[in-house]
Amino acid sequence: MWRTMVPHGLGLLVSREGRYDGRFVRGLKCGYGQMHYTDGTRYEGRWADSVYHGTGTHFALEGIYYVGEFRKGRRHGRGLYFNPDHTLRRPVADKENREQKHLCLVIDERTGGIVEEATTESECEALE
Repeated sequence: MWRTMVPHGLGLLVSREGRYDGRFVRGLKCGYGQMHYTDGTRYEGRWADSVYHGTGTHFALEGIYYVGEFRKGRRHGRGLYFNPDHTLRRPVADKENREQKHLCLVIDERTGGIVEEATTESECEALE
């Protein structure tokens, strides 16, 4: 339903940004929705005030995707990255000493590509 030409309730919005299919509250994306951006990336999940907020999945151009928590439009909290073949992108155990290795990635928000990678605790802290 539309109130005074402002989207409210379930709807579809096509714009220069892309195609949004989901819930609106007083003209803002809110609740569950799917956004297919014109650059080929997409997001499926919870929205608040027209930004990602809550749980969702962000699919990048290179096939990498993130499943997890978002806050105010940014990845925040718990989440996992997956490769295009759906295998988990995670730290691996060192076979010699069975210690967990660190793996920290800086991901390009638009493409999902890896910008920087660190494999030690001190390198990970430097990326933050």
